[in-house]
Amino acid sequence: MASRGSQKLEDKLVCCICLEMFATPVTALCGHSFCEKCINSHWDKEEQGPASRNGYTCPECRKSFSKRPQLSKTVQLDTIVDIVKLGELPTPEPEKVAAVCEKRCPRHGRALELYCKTEKQLICCVCALKACQNHQKVLFDEERKIKEENLKETLEKTEKMEKEINEEIQKLEKQAVGIKELLVLPTPGSLEVPPLEFDLACSVDSITKFFSTVSRIFQEALSNSFNPVAADAQSSLESKAVRVRAAQCLPETELRMHLLKDHRNLTFDPATANKYLQVSEQNRKAKHAPGSRSTLSSRDPQKFEPWQILCAQQFTQGSNYWEVKLSGQSVVIGIAYEKIPRKKRAGCTFTIGLDKLSWGLHVQEDCYVAYHNSESKKIKESLCKFIGVKLDYDQGVLSFYGIEDHMKHLHSFHTIFTEPLCPIFWLCEGTAVTLCQKSRGQSIADGMFPDSQAVSDAVEQP
Repeated sequence: MASRGSQKLEDKLVCCICLEMFATPVTALCGHSFCEKCINSHWDKEEQGPASRNGYTCPECRKSFSKRPQLSKTVQLDTIVDIVKLGELPTPEPEKVAAVCEKRCPRHGRALELYCKTEKQLICCVCALKACQNHQKVLFDEERKIKEENLKETLEKTEKMEKEINEEIQKLEKQAVGIKELLVLPTPGSLEVPPLEFDLACSVDSITKFFSTVSRIFQEALSNSFNPVAADAQSSLESKAVRVRAAQCLPETELRMHLLKDHRNLTFDPATANKYLQVSEQNRKAKHAPGSRSTLSSRDPQKFEPWQILCAQQFTQGSNYWEVKLSGQSVVIGIAYEKIPRKKRAGCTFTIGLDKLSWGLHVQEDCYVAYHNSESKKIKESLCKFIGVKLDYDQGVLSFYGIEDHMKHLHSFHTIFTEPLCPIFWLCEGTAVTLCQKSRGQSIADGMFPDSQAVSDAVEQP
């Protein structure tokens, strides 16, 4: 049996008009609460009835109001009703409902034995003969049984729905656990990889001897990079060989090995180069030398007025990756639609990333700055001489990576690409960019050799 305090609480949860638990409880000016729909329906009928000149009344205390009262939602009572419906408090017991029935009619002082379905409230036998004469009426006990059956049916449906929801939640939780397991990368110790042995020390002498033998062949090919004095040519070549070997020792991290699977060999398109940019090493190197000027016509509509140049390759689908070597700072690396304007922009040294047609990463003296559509983002990371670029056309993702002792992510753009894309570069005066190449037959595990393809091509010349 519920306590006296609990019964008093349950009394507040039953609307005296519909005899059901409150649905959106509201409070009148007199302090009594009703279902919002029930009290509005009650006052709507009073407006239409002959007693409308007497104003509006409270069904609980029969207090009259000259104007239709403003209703306010009883938030705390609504919360209590929700708790009861969820099963956290006991619902009103039959004894409680019977206690409501024992109340007296405020108009005639008789027991409230009947229920008016039209008015949706308890009435006495005198009300049934007068105010509710033409209304649909039933005995309170009969109506209570019908309400209890409806409530029971509703509770059963709710419990069934709750059970189905819990089952679906359990299935989703199992799927989430499975997805998390798939996303976890295996640790180095979990894979059985046979040890790889590479004796670099044993190979240094033979490589140095090889470069010394072909020094004369390299003199012409590397004339833009070395002192042309014949007496210093061989020593410069051997110095270059040492730098090539050092450049080959790029990090073989798991991320970089994965990216290299989609590597693309790029070449510059001289027809688009600004007149001050020199292209050499079979269009794999671009340099902005002080005082230099291209011999090609600068009036060509394909050529850039800013110090920019496009690559000859275009990408329209799939995953693509390339790496570039920088000689210094003040370089912009990016991609652009082929129709990017060739003209200068007032007050700007470059146009990459200043419109919706291009995306760029500016390598400055102390940081990186990402540009697109004239919006910029500063990236405080240590500068790297090698930059990796990953373009996932289908997914709309462009990412930049710094490559030194390890691989670090610098920035990613997320968008939707709609036209063929070309790699694009801007070079400040005195800087150079070399496109890293992967030779035919070279495996991914061999790493990248920025100058090896140029070396191989020079050796094959007669």
